[in-house]
Formats: sequence, C-alpha cells, structure tokens
Amino acid sequence: MGATGSAGATGVTGAAGSAGATGATGAAGPTGPAGPTGPAGPAGPTGATGATGAAGLSGFARVAGTTSANDNTSPKTATVGCSGGKKALGGGGIVVNNGSGTVSITSTYPSADDTWSVTADRQSGNGNWTLQAYAVCATVS
Repeated sequence: MGATGSAGATGVTGAAGSAGATGATGAAGPTGPAGPTGPAGPAGPTGATGATGAAGLSGFARVAGTTSANDNTSPKTATVGCSGGKKALGGGGIVVNNGSGTVSITSTYPSADDTWSVTADRQSGNGNWTLQAYAVCATVS
C-alpha cells in the first residue's frame, strides 16, 4: 500500500433538497395582558318620546267627619265621606274618653270607595266618650 495523497479540491454545491414535512402544532402560549380601554363611542340618536302617563292622584285632602254624641253608648261607629268624586285612600279615627277606663278603636276600614268608617268600644270603666273618623281623600285618575 502506498502513501496517502493530498486532499482534492472542494466540489460544487449540490441542488437544494425538497422541503421536509410540517411538524406537529405546538401548545398554545399563555394569554397576554389586557390592552388599554378604547375611547368611548359616539352618542346614539335620541329615542322617540314615550306616551304620556296617567295623571295619577290630585286634590289631596284630609277630611274630618262629624264627632259622635258625647255619651256612654258602646260600640260607636263614625264615618267620613270624600266629596267631589274623590276616593278615600286611607283613614283612621280619634277617641276622646271623658269617663274612666279604656275605650279602643276596634276597626278602621273603607266602607265604600269614597267613605271611611271607624268603630270603637268601651273596654272598661264607664262614662261619656266620643269618636271621630278621618279620611285621606284624592282624585284618582
């Protein structure tokens, strides 16, 4: 066997090879930070005017009924009416006890759309007493 000869000259570059197959899709990266808030959009057009609502209540008044007789009758009922087409929205009454013991209001109620009634009884004692009804009246439309 003979001696190794010197290295030969570098050959010409060969043609590029064909593209390889696409690799598998990688895992999704982490969510990035939220961006800054954008500017407000322009105001929308004014909407159409709605229908006019009902008038509701008007002509509010507190009305006192006639005071009952100042005697010892028990029970007593007093009423008060609303005038001018007004409705009784609420009411109550007051007892003035001119005797001894206790007189209590036992019921207070609308006895008609325009009338409030109050009933009271002597619970104990004796003597004269009075009862008066009151109503809150208004026009309801």
